[in-house]
Amino acid sequence: MITKLISPKYDVGLLPGIGQTTKAKLERLGIETAGQLITHWPRSWLDLTNLNSLDQVFRADDRVVVAGQLRDLDYKPNIGKRRARVTAKLVDDKGSIEVIWFNQGYLRRVLRNGQKLILAGKISWNWQEKRVYLASPKRFSKPQILPIYPATEGLSSDFINKLIINALGMVELPDIKISNSLDFHLAIQQLHQPSSIALLRQAQERLAQDEWNFLQYNFRLAKSELGLGAAKIKPDINKIRELVAGLPFRLTDEQRKAAWQLIQYLGGGEGSQALLQGEVGSGKTVVASLVLISCLLDGRSVAWIAPTRVLARQLSKRLTELVNRLGFEVELVLAGHQPVFEFGKLYVGTHALLDSEFDFGLVIIDEQHRFGVEQRSKLLSRSIRPHLLTMTATPIPRSLALAMIDQLKVVNLAARTNLGRKITTKLIADSEHPQAVVAIRKAIGSGSQSFIVVPRIEASRIGRSLKQIMAWYQSQLPEVSFDSYHGKLTEVEQEQVMKAFEDKKIDVLVTTSIIEVGINIPNATLMIIESAENFGLAQLHQLRGRVGRGEKDGQCIVVGDSDSERLKNFVKLNDGFDLAEVDLKLRGPGNLVGIDQTGWPRLRFARLDDRDCKERAIKIVEGWFNQIPENLKAWQLLMNAQGEDSGKILD
Repeated sequence: MITKLISPKYDVGLLPGIGQTTKAKLERLGIETAGQLITHWPRSWLDLTNLNSLDQVFRADDRVVVAGQLRDLDYKPNIGKRRARVTAKLVDDKGSIEVIWFNQGYLRRVLRNGQKLILAGKISWNWQEKRVYLASPKRFSKPQILPIYPATEGLSSDFINKLIINALGMVELPDIKISNSLDFHLAIQQLHQPSSIALLRQAQERLAQDEWNFLQYNFRLAKSELGLGAAKIKPDINKIRELVAGLPFRLTDEQRKAAWQLIQYLGGGEGSQALLQGEVGSGKTVVASLVLISCLLDGRSVAWIAPTRVLARQLSKRLTELVNRLGFEVELVLAGHQPVFEFGKLYVGTHALLDSEFDFGLVIIDEQHRFGVEQRSKLLSRSIRPHLLTMTATPIPRSLALAMIDQLKVVNLAARTNLGRKITTKLIADSEHPQAVVAIRKAIGSGSQSFIVVPRIEASRIGRSLKQIMAWYQSQLPEVSFDSYHGKLTEVEQEQVMKAFEDKKIDVLVTTSIIEVGINIPNATLMIIESAENFGLAQLHQLRGRVGRGEKDGQCIVVGDSDSERLKNFVKLNDGFDLAEVDLKLRGPGNLVGIDQTGWPRLRFARLDDRDCKERAIKIVEGWFNQIPENLKAWQLLMNAQGEDSGKILD
């Protein structure tokens, strides 16, 4: 028997009333500790205190909560295709409604005429009798606010609630005082056993503040552990102006403004983390070039990391002319190459640069969604922290979330520089494939080329192989020349295929997502993406950006689930930030202080756009670092809800 309060780390199977069978079912819900059980929050609440009157006009699909007495109980057995049913009238002092429970014959022994009940369910329409009825409602005996939990087979929401209520009196619930807020213990109790809607809302507000406090506290700890501050880069304005004046093209006002913003960030001593967001063709590369020149002029070295060898080679060639003009060198670093690092030099390469222990003044990551959080963090955990500039046409949700809470500086390049060519997007189902064939034939007839992108080289459960898809299109278009381009080709083979495509010797290139970055074929106007639901929104947006880069408008056809919300939004939205906001809502920003790339960071009640809550959290956490709260460790364990003390604790 438990005689004192236990830690949230306590094994859930040791709580009274939880045997091995129940424990196994709880584990299916990710619940292994007492803390995880208590923080298994309801997904919604059913308010049985706010009743609908039976004289209201109900429409089909309305969800209602009504109370009254049962009358005219009857049972109709299963006859032919007709389902067995228990019927009754629910009557109050203002009206009545017909109630039907389908295939629940046992209720004829449970229900009785004159019984007072609260019923919650959905209104349906009786086509034969032309009237509404309440279909198979849930039954309750008293007004209450009922928590509804994520459940699993053999473990109902009601039973989960009983387990949690039983555990509440046994688990240590730390009380860190927050002025003008509900007591922490009372807030948790109200979430699982609400007394009123008003108290439930106060409890939600209190937990939202705690989630923000937890987020800010971990950010503050992470920031304090990143090592020494980055070097302050002092820009040589005259040299930079000289460089800009010598460019073979004129910078747009947006590009000038973005470059100056980023150069100013380098002057801070804490190490800036900035995101340069710009549509394909907006000039991100030239803006980043001006920023890196500022570092080289100050005697610092720069690492520019590209996601593929092809793009790294292209960047190296493109940047060499620019950098050499000012007397600096560029070195290409690919896997297997061992460079000699020195200051005042630009290193362009793939992830091979991540293995270097050299202290760079600035690290530029091209197409940031292609790099994992762990890879990027390698360069930020040095003894001397570099400035970090990431670039993308579609920021991943994690980056957008960080920007929303001011942990990442965002610089926008909204305008494209490719004469404003339009790209239209269309979603078709797999059964509508002939439309894609017609689109290819039309593009080829106008003298343009096309891409067909597939999610996998080999066949899998998600679809056909690249060869199978190419063979089908060839059978439909025997007069068209096809070839394939993918990661299993050697580097020489890749270059040969791409050269043939650039020279217009190939009409249609069937490829994987390898072409989402670094490929510029001005004559390509059509992009067909097969099994599109298997690509992320960032990938889809990058792929779409491969067409419409020349004198003609582009078209993107996505073949996939026509009911997919993600794909519908992709068709509707052309702006990278708009897509990232959709992605943020659909799949969350990831673990903002860890390495996970998907899933919400335990934000059940807090909103990332709640500026007031955020500002309060900053002040609260600042106070913790001046005077450590007595219950901080226990509070963090409960908020972390991981079953172990995995976070740093202030001593």
